Amino acid sequence: MEDTVEDPPTSAVLLDHCHFSQVIFNSVEKFYVPGGDVTCYYTLTQQFIPRRKDWIGIFRVGWKTTREYYTFMWVTLPTDIKSKSTEQQEVQFKAYYLPKDDEYYQFCYVDQDGVVRGASIPFQFRPENEEDILVVTTQGEVEEIEQHNSELCKENQELKDSCVSLQKQNSDMQAELQKKQEELETLKSINKKLEQKVKEQKDGWEAELLQLKEQNQKITSENRKMEVRVDQLQVQLSTQEKEMEKVVQGNQDKTKQLEHMKKENGQLFLNLTEQREHQKTLEQTVEELKQKEATAVKKQQELTDQNFDLSKRLSENKIICDALRREKEKLEGENDFLKREISRLMSYMGLDFDSLPHQVPTSDQGGAGQSPGLVYGNPYSESYEDGCENYPTLAEYIQDFLNHLTEQPGSFETEIEQFSETLKEWVTTDDTLQELVELIYQQATSIPNFSYMGARLCNYMSHHLTISPPSGNFRQLLLQRCHTEYEVKDQAAKGNKETRKQFHAFVLFLGELYLNLEIRGTNGRVTKADILQFGLQELLNALFSNPMDDNLICAVKLLKLTGSVLEDAWKEKGKTDMEEIIQRIENVVLDANCSRDIKQMLLKLVELRSSNWGRVHITSTYREAIPENDPNYSINEPTFYTSDGVPFTAADLDYQEKY
Repeated sequence: MEDTVEDPPTSAVLLDHCHFSQVIFNSVEKFYVPGGDVTCYYTLTQQFIPRRKDWIGIFRVGWKTTREYYTFMWVTLPTDIKSKSTEQQEVQFKAYYLPKDDEYYQFCYVDQDGVVRGASIPFQFRPENEEDILVVTTQGEVEEIEQHNSELCKENQELKDSCVSLQKQNSDMQAELQKKQEELETLKSINKKLEQKVKEQKDGWEAELLQLKEQNQKITSENRKMEVRVDQLQVQLSTQEKEMEKVVQGNQDKTKQLEHMKKENGQLFLNLTEQREHQKTLEQTVEELKQKEATAVKKQQELTDQNFDLSKRLSENKIICDALRREKEKLEGENDFLKREISRLMSYMGLDFDSLPHQVPTSDQGGAGQSPGLVYGNPYSESYEDGCENYPTLAEYIQDFLNHLTEQPGSFETEIEQFSETLKEWVTTDDTLQELVELIYQQATSIPNFSYMGARLCNYMSHHLTISPPSGNFRQLLLQRCHTEYEVKDQAAKGNKETRKQFHAFVLFLGELYLNLEIRGTNGRVTKADILQFGLQELLNALFSNPMDDNLICAVKLLKLTGSVLEDAWKEKGKTDMEEIIQRIENVVLDANCSRDIKQMLLKLVELRSSNWGRVHITSTYREAIPENDPNYSINEPTFYTSDGVPFTAADLDYQEKY
């Protein structure tokens, strides 16, 4: 057999399912001579249509499935497959591939599905001269051969009967096939009608499908709208949750403030109790004074009697007065010496002594023989001989001192104690205390470079001015005055340019007040006012909620001033408020309509905070911060002021023109 590229298609189909009558083998010999090619002749019936993968195999008699072939050859398709005429076909098996034994074999036609469509009669492969050989056998062998022949004859008869039966079956099958063909024609007619009906139904279904698609598109559009609405509601819900968290946080802060106020209320109640006890003591003192007054009336007569003696002593007092006058002239000489020393020191410091706004009248301006004395002493320390017309009022005295501190902030340490002692004599009522608070507040918020000095002055007064009228002490009245401005923070941040400028001055003063105002507890521990800490946070929120250029500049100044202290205080309480403020700054840089310079300023502030607010940790006591070893050297420089009194440092050089 010729070389084949692939094995033929086979199957495990048994003989009962094969159709042997569709292909008929012709001229099949009883035996074929070994060593020669074998040609197989076959005819295809009209009921069978050959295909490309059909093949003819040689099977040993007794095979069960098509997989038991000995050898095979591919069939050659007829030139006209659709022709109804039967034409004999043939295939040739090469001698090399044929069996070498003398068993019985038969040809079988197998289609490409592995189903047998025809089978030949059995044949053998044996030599041609085998019948001429004289075979000498015994009687027993002859009988055995005859018995075998009779069995073969019997088997042959059975095969013939089977062939007749198959032919009859074939005719029945053809009749049945004819009947099936008629049924097929009927079914085709019915199928055509059904196809027509299906087409009509399909057209109806397509119309319904089109309607359903349109409905589906409408529903899809509505679903998309609903999804957008759901997304909007989710965003609103998220915003409301954040606002709720802020409200809860605010409530917690207010609860802490309430607890703090309760403590202060308790302290005030104790003070009130002490004042009531003091009042009772005063009432007892008044009673004693009344009794003493009665006693004094009695003694008046005695004093009248003593008046004569006093007249005599008057002459003695005149002598003493002359001595005191000489002592006064001596003191004035010393005062002149001190004035010259002060003038020399002022010249050394580069200042003009005559430009000082506050001087006691000289001898030519006031009473005879008077020389310039101490600038800020008791306004009533002059002689009664000068009269009362030259005495300054409390407001004038305080305002002069504030102006003096504005021009010469270095004199605070040397003159504040005497100023405080003088105020203790003057500020004795609720009205005078409120007037003092208002004057300091106006000076600190109207003159930018006085906010720091004003905060220091407020801290000193809160500890040394002991008057405590019913409306509150100095610190309480100061906080009440600041709270008045704090209440209108949102309107001020949105106001006109002048309103915002005043609001910015208040914000920076409150920052200085938070840094400098000290509260001493009962255990001696010094702390800062928590109420100011909360107020500064809300003021920052108001500034960032209205991201105009001047508002953002004010917020940057406030954070440069107080950022490190605020963050340390929040960290001690476990809060992350500074992270929220930095996040707001980044949002402003991304979203706000501010100028490029302002955005650059905000980014520099974020960098400053990332470097721990420019705080340098010295690792060696002998190493000094210089530009070469300290990247934040400019942060450690002193603060200077413009001609308008606006503070700026080396870090603000890019924005000096704006100031």
